Amino acid sequence: MDIHSQVQQALDEVRPALQVDGGDVELLEVVGSTARVRLTGDCRDCPARQQTLKNIVLRAVQEHAPTIQDVVEA
Repeated sequence: MDIHSQVQQALDEVRPALQVDGGDVELLEVVGSTARVRLTGDCRDCPARQQTLKNIVLRAVQEHAPTIQDVVEA
């Protein structure tokens, strides 16, 4: 499985938790060891979005794609 697919699989796993609170996450691209994502819905304006990005999204991505070192919001 390629790195893009691994990251997408991780996002697919965290998506239901984000959707419960009215949010979502979209993979834009993987460049080197960084995945660029877009938080959408209620996640976009949530004051805790950086915590969500690092504590939920990054953790899941690194489990599926250990070569990814960071997840950044576009």
